[in-house]
Amino acid sequence: MKTFIFDRSELDHLVEILKRRGYTGYRTVVHDSAIVYDELKKHQRPSRCWTDEQTNGTYRLKNRDDAAVFGWTVGPQSWKKFLFPPIQKIFATHKSTKRA
Repeated sequence: MKTFIFDRSELDHLVEILKRRGYTGYRTVVHDSAIVYDELKKHQRPSRCWTDEQTNGTYRLKNRDDAAVFGWTVGPQSWKKFLFPPIQKIFATHKSTKRA
């Protein structure tokens, strides 16, 4: 397995390229003492300098000594809601203004 490390400015550049191509980006944020996912809006960045400690039924955040953006294992939230949205159109109808 290869590991890639790049500067923060390169990450920002990658996010801008993906946005211009119509992709929706997601970032990590700290909310209610947990690392969770949120939609990436313009000029926002992922949370950094956080890591998580997980042991037998516990989850807590801890500050990192570096500026790592993805320096945590897994939060309490799943990617499923982003990859498989819970909304699906199953029927559509249109009202016609013409009368027979």
